[in-house]
Amino acid sequence: MEKIGFDIFDFFSFFICLIIALFDYSIVSLLFQNDNETIIVNFTKLLKKVSVIRTSLFIFRITNHQTPIHMKIALIHYRITLRGGLETRLVNYTNYLVQEGHEVTIICAKNKGEVTFPASVKIVRLPLGITPKVFRMMAFNYRIKGYLAKNNFDFSLSLGRTYNQDTVLAPSNHQGYLDAMNMSGNRLTDRVQNYLDRKTCENSQIIYAASSMIKEEMIQYYGAKRETLHVLFPPLNTDNFTIATEAQRRFLRNKYGIDLDTKVFAFVSSSHKRKGLPILLEVFELLKEENVVLFIAGYPEIKTDLPNIRFLGFLDSPELIYHLADFTLHPALYEPFGQVISESLACGTPTIVSDKVGAKEIVTPNVGQVLDSLDPKIWAETLKKLERSAFDIPEDFVYKNGLSLEQHIEKMLAIFRQ
Repeated sequence: MEKIGFDIFDFFSFFICLIIALFDYSIVSLLFQNDNETIIVNFTKLLKKVSVIRTSLFIFRITNHQTPIHMKIALIHYRITLRGGLETRLVNYTNYLVQEGHEVTIICAKNKGEVTFPASVKIVRLPLGITPKVFRMMAFNYRIKGYLAKNNFDFSLSLGRTYNQDTVLAPSNHQGYLDAMNMSGNRLTDRVQNYLDRKTCENSQIIYAASSMIKEEMIQYYGAKRETLHVLFPPLNTDNFTIATEAQRRFLRNKYGIDLDTKVFAFVSSSHKRKGLPILLEVFELLKEENVVLFIAGYPEIKTDLPNIRFLGFLDSPELIYHLADFTLHPALYEPFGQVISESLACGTPTIVSDKVGAKEIVTPNVGQVLDSLDPKIWAETLKKLERSAFDIPEDFVYKNGLSLEQHIEKMLAIFRQ
């Protein structure tokens, strides 16, 4: 599956280390042949220790300097469509792996034909027949098991809630959501989803948790073994999310008719209640007399009479709202990670989040704030006092936190190899 790669420095280092290890005694003996024998022996011992260390470092280097070669990879996801965080990740994974020279097969149950993949990608749709909707994910699991048994892959990854492959993503978990939203979980669909999460924990050798919060919840709710869980933040497309220049920010302010001294906030959502929109409506009711405005991007449509809230709808280029805003807000009741947080910070826009957000672990004091309350009054007072100049997001924030797609996939494969 792998080959070891060398460069000229590797060969040179190895040659030097080997020569020293073999001949250091002879060299030192000649240099000190007329001196005290004790000096010769002690110096030789020291030189040999240095030689062993250098040789060991070389061996460590070549065993870790590994370049993956052609692999047969299976990516598993229930549906292929244009919208959705996991669906977007499926596309990004596929394009990257193909670019790296791997043979990719996508296994799904539903494919609307909306997404165009590289010509080499094989798409396998496993029909589920007349299975009732609530049980279709269980049926998909059964079909996956049969398909993988008949087809050999070097690496198989599911994007969630299946348990017959090598590895699986844990982007969320159902019981954590139910508890956070104060829901009983007595519906049949809740029981099925909890069953799938439990089976995933029981049968998976490697689980990639979206955050430390999700990792701990998988242990708490489903008894997952700690050694099977590895925190792996969702990746970013670094081509799209970049820091705007001051000229670009001014252009966007002018485009949307916003004065330069107006404090602009952004909220990006496709699940408004869970992500805290009702809280923000109360917050901006309290801020009606302030020179502030909230821009909302996403779906479904937001209807409000508040003059300081504007709805932009679904954006094909979501980075625009981060470039427009001074701050991104995310007062979520429950958020396993929060891709909007890393997107905003990648664009140089500080974020204010609740402590119910998994991405809080990357929101340090220099890039944003984490509030341990969902009280609209506390949020309103916090927003009044915010000054963008108080934050300093490093230009290499994405890479320092391992958020690039390349870093993400390399870490994923490294964990699998172990």
